[in-house]
Amino acid sequence: MRSEVGNDRIVGLRLTGDEYAPWAGIKPEDAAEIAGLLAADGTIDFVSVTSGSIYSGHLTRPGLYASPGFAAHLAGMIKAAVPIPVFAQGSIVDPEMAAGLVLQGQADAVEMTRALIADPDLPVKVRDGNTEVVRPCTLSNQDNVIGLVQNPRLSCVNNPAAGYEGTVEFAPLTRAPVHYRVMVVGAGPAGLEAARVAALRGHEVTIYEQSDRLGGALRLAARAPGRERLALAVDWLEAQVRKLNVAIRTGVHVTPEHVRNQEPDAVIVTVGGKPGPVPRVVFENGMPVLDPRQVMGDEVPANPGRVVVLDTIGDQVGMSVVERLAENGWRVEVVTRDMFVGQRLTASLELTPWNQRAAAKGIVFRPQVTVQKVAGRTVEGVDFFDRRPIRIDDVDLVVPVVHEVPDEDLYLALKQAGQRVFRAGDCVAPRYMSQAILEGYRAGREV
Repeated sequence: MRSEVGNDRIVGLRLTGDEYAPWAGIKPEDAAEIAGLLAADGTIDFVSVTSGSIYSGHLTRPGLYASPGFAAHLAGMIKAAVPIPVFAQGSIVDPEMAAGLVLQGQADAVEMTRALIADPDLPVKVRDGNTEVVRPCTLSNQDNVIGLVQNPRLSCVNNPAAGYEGTVEFAPLTRAPVHYRVMVVGAGPAGLEAARVAALRGHEVTIYEQSDRLGGALRLAARAPGRERLALAVDWLEAQVRKLNVAIRTGVHVTPEHVRNQEPDAVIVTVGGKPGPVPRVVFENGMPVLDPRQVMGDEVPANPGRVVVLDTIGDQVGMSVVERLAENGWRVEVVTRDMFVGQRLTASLELTPWNQRAAAKGIVFRPQVTVQKVAGRTVEGVDFFDRRPIRIDDVDLVVPVVHEVPDEDLYLALKQAGQRVFRAGDCVAPRYMSQAILEGYRAGREV
């Protein structure tokens, strides 16, 4: 490469510091030796230290369950072995951590790929001393994993403009020609983003939230083991709306009468979703049944026993419920009709670490089972393929994980009454955080 480009071009080497496959792959001590040999003749200008391999694909871009900066020590080992600059990477998304690695001498520079997708202006904000306004990366691996069969555009769960910067929709915000009194009902990610954008456009915005805290269902999701960083998204949004002097009213259940009394010019409804029905399962004789919101809100019985989680979705919701129950002392079995438990975790590269954690916590998997009846302390069903009867006895609690349905009563009532009303997020259709923030942005811009 050097002979082709000449001596006036920078040539770097991207080298894995650990393939996490000690039986076959590069180990940290190997990487340091290899880097030293390759840097000895002066033909490369820097080494960028990665980690993971075909043996450990989930660690090439780990999600929420790997600690930020988890691979920085590998850069430190290679830096000690070479006389040229070394770049660190590996879930480094916080400016303070990046600066610390350089100041401590573990690396000469830091790669922050996902952090720059979440906020392309991060370097400018850091340079100007405005780190508190950097939009955080949640490391959730939603919307930023490429190479999937769906061939999605690279984007960001916390920054819907990522990948779409050139579209008219994400042109710089301008002040609205007419300033309205805007009422936002619901303070989850959709409501907070709607309030932020509407306030930036000059409207007088008031948020109404039924609970005593802003953040909505994302606060519950962030209570799952290892998923705490999800709360950073609503922490940032809350800080922005407060900085914009948006009025905040908590502990208020908004009704159509309440809206009429306030006389707003426009209403943005973002009240979220609610538990949906459990398909094709008969419940008899008083088995205790809780939904995921109740589990994540710690509304479970005080004495843990045996719990069966009926997972009909196979994504992070079921995973979070299962792990929270297990960490609170429950003996957990996951039952699903799917071929394997957690099958939708593949898109976010979380399936392998999920299986590793579940095995360590003694969680039992029962895939390919169709549950038909829950009666007394028994869960009854059949094998999905051969229809062989399956029975789980001595069950103390059942948690169905099913798709939620939109909580749309307020929106429909206001629309029927002729109110200028918008809606966003799960009260349109329950989905993921990226859709909630995107629709909140659109509502705040269109109001």
